[in-house]
Amino acid sequence: MSAAVRVRGAVRRAGGRALVNGVDLDVRHGEVLAVVGPNGAGKSTLCGLIAGDLRPNAGEIEICGQAVSRTSAPALARMRSLLPQHTPLNFPFTAREVALMGRHPYLRRWRAPSERDYAAADDALRRAGMLEMAERLYPTLSGGEQRRVSFARVLAQDTPVVLLDEPTASLDVGHQEMVMEECRRLAGEGKAVLAALHDLNLAGAHADRAAVMSDGEIVAVGETREALCGELLSAVFDRPLIVTPHPQTGSPVVLPAAESDRTSAGAWSGLLRRAPIPTSPSGRGRRATAGEGCRLRDVAQIARRTGMSVVKINAITPAQGKGPELEARFGNRAREVERMEGFEGFSLLRPTDDGERYYVYTRWRSEEDFRRWVNSDEFRRGHARTDGAEPVASHAELLSFDVVEWPAGEAAEELGLRPMV
Repeated sequence: MSAAVRVRGAVRRAGGRALVNGVDLDVRHGEVLAVVGPNGAGKSTLCGLIAGDLRPNAGEIEICGQAVSRTSAPALARMRSLLPQHTPLNFPFTAREVALMGRHPYLRRWRAPSERDYAAADDALRRAGMLEMAERLYPTLSGGEQRRVSFARVLAQDTPVVLLDEPTASLDVGHQEMVMEECRRLAGEGKAVLAALHDLNLAGAHADRAAVMSDGEIVAVGETREALCGELLSAVFDRPLIVTPHPQTGSPVVLPAAESDRTSAGAWSGLLRRAPIPTSPSGRGRRATAGEGCRLRDVAQIARRTGMSVVKINAITPAQGKGPELEARFGNRAREVERMEGFEGFSLLRPTDDGERYYVYTRWRSEEDFRRWVNSDEFRRGHARTDGAEPVASHAELLSFDVVEWPAGEAAEELGLRPMV
């Protein structure tokens, strides 16, 4: 799917602080992207920047290939629709008239709405469950009913990009589901839907991808089942949370940790981003954690908040028939590595269904200590023979970094890996 919205390096400052700080994000045609995070994380500001209602202090934002900063307001209104967090409206407009406001970008100056416009407004009210109240005055409606009328205005606008800031606020559970199902229908039509949500379970159930925001930055983005990770969410929301699959759909369900589980809530952090580890020559590789595109400073920030360690994961492919030698070599070397500054733990792991690929978990006091190690002669000597004989490892590559609690055995169990030493 191509990107309908492209955000690169977006920064928005106010009151001496960055409300949005260096955000990179794509919203694709045909998807629902949920943006989640605590109050003040920057979700509403990001929506305003993409919509063009706020100007960034730095960075570039494009909608449908057009730079937002160089696009006129009428043109933007035909490219994107926005449901803001609050829609104050005290004038005695009817619900139908409010929905009809979504057709304004398509009206010629001084021209009345056409029958087609009225039909689009009524269809939008029907989809929002408000057609029977079309003649009710907007100020007389309940908060939830007003929200649904405002959502109908967005539907009537019929734009390729739909930006929704807390679309389910003030709604009962039935109407929350209705709104999110409508978002899925819009995505099915090829529209790009971004929804800033506080309800993590709605995000897990209905979004294709999720972006997690904290302190104005996106600290995770990916498929919803991967981005909504219990340990990451616990760190971002500063509250112990667990994520479990829905018994019927398998979608992530986020729950507060029980009191008895809170001391162990940090046992496994999952990941900030996940990507497939390259397969071995035999083609029997399997998925495991990998921090594709994830910035070191994001990992460090979460590690500081949670007291977790920064863990680096290497993948090593042994030369043909050298697997047992590799295991023995690393078993003997574990004590040597312990002398490296900042080293706190070590384990060699192998997938139970793949004898060609090995994973090395090393736990370090800081990123700097790890970087110093991988750039050292000690590290290079540990991965290849230098005596002219066939190397034990044909190559070694740094695949990812993650934030986990030690011991690595818990991470190994989560990944389906078997400890070797």
